[in-house]
Amino acid sequence: MWQQGNARSHEGTGQDLCPPVWHKNYPVAQGNRQSPIDIIPHQTSHDPGLGPITLNYDQCTSINITNNGHSVVVEFEDPDDRSVILGGPLDNPYRLKQFHFHWGGKGCHGSEHTVSGNSYASELHLVHWNAVKYKTFGEAATAPDGLAVLGIFLETGDDHRWLHMITDALYMVKFKGSVTDFKAFNPKCLLPSSLHYWTYLGSLTTPPLHESVIWIVLKEPIIVSEKQVHVACMFLLHLKAGELHVIRQLLKPFLLACVMLMALFHYTLLAVIHCLHSSASLDQYASALVYMVLLFTFVLLHFQKCLAKG
Repeated sequence: MWQQGNARSHEGTGQDLCPPVWHKNYPVAQGNRQSPIDIIPHQTSHDPGLGPITLNYDQCTSINITNNGHSVVVEFEDPDDRSVILGGPLDNPYRLKQFHFHWGGKGCHGSEHTVSGNSYASELHLVHWNAVKYKTFGEAATAPDGLAVLGIFLETGDDHRWLHMITDALYMVKFKGSVTDFKAFNPKCLLPSSLHYWTYLGSLTTPPLHESVIWIVLKEPIIVSEKQVHVACMFLLHLKAGELHVIRQLLKPFLLACVMLMALFHYTLLAVIHCLHSSASLDQYASALVYMVLLFTFVLLHFQKCLAKG
């Protein structure tokens, strides 16, 4: 579904890129501030009331890197507001919670936002929350002014000096749910030289799609090498391959049970037809039904046992 959105410029109208099926389970997907959008620079308006943004990040607040099954997330713990974003469209400082990437690659663009219909190789999201107004991140994630996400495009070119710290850590979280320490990392090293930005009121880009995000999308991308993007893409392919393996393992007992049930049905049907045609006694007919029930129970127990093994 496509809807019109608004971006303002410091120095975005856009169109929603929301998959059409999400609204069935999440009606907010048809809301008027859904993200991501296509930012069309010549249709944006300059707001003289918007000042520059300021990013104060403390490397002591990074704690770990996590594999959530879809990507890797670097998480922060900051009860003292040492890592915050402020200024621009924000009324107060927003505390850094985590950052993650949306990866693509050559011929497979990964950015969620687009600029005049053009994608970038990847997009970095630094997720901040309004700890001044809300007690928890979860509470903020559902509030209209709860989150501030800084979006940074990644464009392919030369090696990025600091990105290897992220890509080198991927092997430590190869499996879904794995977590490892990732301390003393300052995300300021991932910022471009210019902090000029577009901003608009939007939403989470995946379900539950809460319209709770003040988006700040930087105009200048950071430059990373094709090799660095490739490493991250291969990691994501590994995650997807792992998910497919789990699905296959779950399907094996299901398919086996289906085959056995089909054989059971075929045998029972033949037995009943035989009893009817041969004018067999009621006892013989009942025996066939009892056998069917016993065999059906055996198949179900076998299926349950296979599922328990994974």
